[in-house]
Amino acid sequence: MLKRMLLWGSVSLVLLLAILVATVAYLLQHPQWVLKHVNQALAPYQMHIQQIRWQLPDMRTLQLPELVLDYADNQLSFNDIQLTLKQPLSVSQLWGWYQQQDSHTLQQSLVNAIESVSYQDAVIELPINQLLPSTSTEPLWLPIAGTIPHIDFGPTQLRLKDTSQPLGLQLRQLTFDESGQLTSELASLNSDTPIWRLQGMLPLHGTADWQLQTQVNFAPLYQVQQQLADSQEAEPLLVAYPWLAPDWLVAGAKVHGNISAAVNLSRKTGALAGDVCWQAPAISFPQAADTAIQLQGTASASQSCPRDAIALHYAQQADGSEIALAPLRLNVSLTEQQRTAWQQWLPAASSTLPAVEQALTQLHQQLSLPNQTLPNNHDVGVQFDVAQGVQLRRNANNDWRATLPTLMIKPRLFQWLNVNDVAVLTLAFEQTQATLPAADLQQLSLRSAYQFNLALPQGLKLDSGSWSASGSALALQLPGELSWHGSNNQAELSLAADAALSVDKLMAQFGAQHFSMAHLHTAQQGEAKARWHNGVWQFNLPATSHRWQQIQAELPPQKLSLQQLDASLAAISSLTLDSQQALLPQLTQQALKGELTLALELPHISTTKKSRFGGNSDESLLNLSRVSLAQQLDWHNSQLHSQETWQIDNVTLHSKHQLALQPHGYQMQANWQMQTALTALQQIAAKNFQLEDNWQITGQSQFDAQVALSQQGRQLALDVDMQPQLIGAAGQYLQLPFADLNLSANCHYRLRLAADTLDSSNIGCQQFALNASSFNPGLQLSQIDIRGRGDLVPMALNTKVDSWLLPGVKDAKLQLRASAAALNGMIIIPDFNLDLQGKSRGVLLVQGMDIEQLLAQHPQESISATGIFDGVLPMTMENRQVSISGGHLAARNEGVIEIHNTPAIAQMRQSQPYLDYVLDFMQHLQYQEILGKLDMNGLGDTNIELKIKGHGQGIDRPVHLNYSHEENLLQLLQSLTIGERLQSGLEASMQ
Repeated sequence: MLKRMLLWGSVSLVLLLAILVATVAYLLQHPQWVLKHVNQALAPYQMHIQQIRWQLPDMRTLQLPELVLDYADNQLSFNDIQLTLKQPLSVSQLWGWYQQQDSHTLQQSLVNAIESVSYQDAVIELPINQLLPSTSTEPLWLPIAGTIPHIDFGPTQLRLKDTSQPLGLQLRQLTFDESGQLTSELASLNSDTPIWRLQGMLPLHGTADWQLQTQVNFAPLYQVQQQLADSQEAEPLLVAYPWLAPDWLVAGAKVHGNISAAVNLSRKTGALAGDVCWQAPAISFPQAADTAIQLQGTASASQSCPRDAIALHYAQQADGSEIALAPLRLNVSLTEQQRTAWQQWLPAASSTLPAVEQALTQLHQQLSLPNQTLPNNHDVGVQFDVAQGVQLRRNANNDWRATLPTLMIKPRLFQWLNVNDVAVLTLAFEQTQATLPAADLQQLSLRSAYQFNLALPQGLKLDSGSWSASGSALALQLPGELSWHGSNNQAELSLAADAALSVDKLMAQFGAQHFSMAHLHTAQQGEAKARWHNGVWQFNLPATSHRWQQIQAELPPQKLSLQQLDASLAAISSLTLDSQQALLPQLTQQALKGELTLALELPHISTTKKSRFGGNSDESLLNLSRVSLAQQLDWHNSQLHSQETWQIDNVTLHSKHQLALQPHGYQMQANWQMQTALTALQQIAAKNFQLEDNWQITGQSQFDAQVALSQQGRQLALDVDMQPQLIGAAGQYLQLPFADLNLSANCHYRLRLAADTLDSSNIGCQQFALNASSFNPGLQLSQIDIRGRGDLVPMALNTKVDSWLLPGVKDAKLQLRASAAALNGMIIIPDFNLDLQGKSRGVLLVQGMDIEQLLAQHPQESISATGIFDGVLPMTMENRQVSISGGHLAARNEGVIEIHNTPAIAQMRQSQPYLDYVLDFMQHLQYQEILGKLDMNGLGDTNIELKIKGHGQGIDRPVHLNYSHEENLLQLLQSLTIGERLQSGLEASMQ
């Protein structure tokens, strides 16, 4: 029984094996028999085998000489597929796969069992509709496993179905061996240049690092892109995916060159490092008149990246990551045609670009170098130079930090900003750092130092036709720092203390008006700062100094020259302005203090006038040696308080001002003070007024003035109260000496302007007083006192007026009273109306004048006399001439007149014998009465008639003597002072 069962079992096993062998042999010879059943099993995976041939050389190897199948409507054709298992196929393994209920687990088991897979070549045809966006949620079947088999794929074509021309890509190879070496290459169907290359080492065992090297070439990629654009069948793809079109980017932007990358992944630490190299870099815009952005690396060449390429390094650690961009240079230049082409690609700026282009064209026509014109080049552009690269770091909290050690920006405008290929306008940023927190992108913070430089050694010239300007050796330097703090929405900008501007040979012309300057220099005396916070600006500005040298200006008919002008503007310690509010009300509420200084060397103003001979001549209006101003400013509560010290040649003035702003105008109060020597004023007056040389004066002067100026709407009011003084003056007037002269006055000036109406008044003096200890117009005067009031009209600059009595005064109308002691008596003018340019009248009273004192002052050998005289002399003054008409003189009491026998009297007796009686009578005449009349015309011709009553020596009866004398009194008075002046001159010369 047992033997029978063993035999039956052995026979049955042999029969089963025979059946299995027969079945396998039949399947190998007739694969189509099971194809139907296999496709039924593959249907859930969207797979359908159209044709298949296979071979089993052994239990580990499956060979498929031909395989054609559809996968999700994609047709795949393979030749010479070979699949090798890790272990020979066994019944138990087949039974295990059969028992798998989970399809995903079955997939992993099948893939994990494969050791290698390869094929000779393949063609994959993809329908265009399959590549279009779909709303289907049905997944595609992809084998996913925990291990990767060894791969050796031959050329694989990826083609679009149903196209007139071959469209697609070719995966030339894909290999992955047991050592982990990976190789792949992607190209177009009809190009030898690969689009993409990939090489690497990915060891699956051990802890060795994974390494990958890849390269992308853009030229064949754009060829494929253009082929798609030229194919009508591919149009649905371009509609569905606009980025496939050549003009997808702005103006059809294209990237040139090739990019290579090397990546290293540490399997021990998880650190990732990568290096990217962009060779022959450039970006072009074909549809914008071939605009190009030129890129060039400036770092030293490395093993993986040549010198002119752009290099980038990426490193990721457990605590963060870092990106480093090597030094590079970026250039972009736009011709006039390219700028016009960009208008269609920048719709937002299309309305402004034509105006900008017109302005550039006009500027090019007006711009030139001082000694040459610019080339006919309308190009504009800019260059960015990143000399030390860029570093980006991310920490464990995903906060980014960027560092830009240096960035140089060099604009290009025609050939102006690049003289001999040297940039003259640069903007540099140094040590730029930016922080971008991952938690809130709005908390971006930025800090950088900047340096703006403009240097034009050859200068620049602008000529617009109606005006022109030029300058040479232009140098502008603006260094500083800027920052932005996103956490508190605050920006800061500073300008360093060494900021400066200098220009040589600056000239400007506006029609007939011309301006020139030899040198200009501007600098600041500290750091300037500006801060912005939520719309509020805060400024801290230092004092600035400015120097202008050799200024010349022609403003016909006036001319201005100035050897040097120095100015120092006050610092502003704190100025706060809200950008959302009106500016002027804010300025009125500020509190500011500072100092302003000005210094002018040799200011001169002249005017051109036609001479009587038909030519032109220059006449001086203002001619000074130096003018300076030192001003202290204090602004608070809408009021400005200031104190000034003025220096005009050797004259010093002090002033105080208070300015108050009002709703429709302002109001200003001022005080002026001056104390100086009269010689200093004379020196200034001699250079600026055409005065006759009638006055020579020394002494001190003092001037006080109170000024009130107000403006409301179109109405202006000016009131000035003045108190001029002369103290201890001495000198000469018309060569007539005076001493210890003092003058004081209280005067007022009033000016009113309303719309187009001018209502002005002259200088009105309510009172003035003049006194002097002595004055000798040929007759010694003392205790001189003149008082009065009246109106004065000041003389305009460079106006020649016969101001023979009052220097600097064009006209005057005064009411005077005067008195002086003379010859032990008094000379009094009780009331005199002086009209400097008109006719003046008054009366001169003579009281108690001693004739003996007169002869003592001017001794006469032939005569001596005693007596006291009084008189009334009516005076008229007109055209600088004084006349007396109907004057009367009389002796107050008795006196004596004696004639001495001098040689002159003896000669008179001899030549005129008939005078002997009279001369004898006059040898001792005791008079009881003398009455006289005096008349004098404007030229000084005087007629004196005397009636003398008295007794002569030895004659008892009274005598009546009539005497008439004619002489030029002015010449006589002048002759009486010749001896004294001669003696004083001799004494002075001896000293």
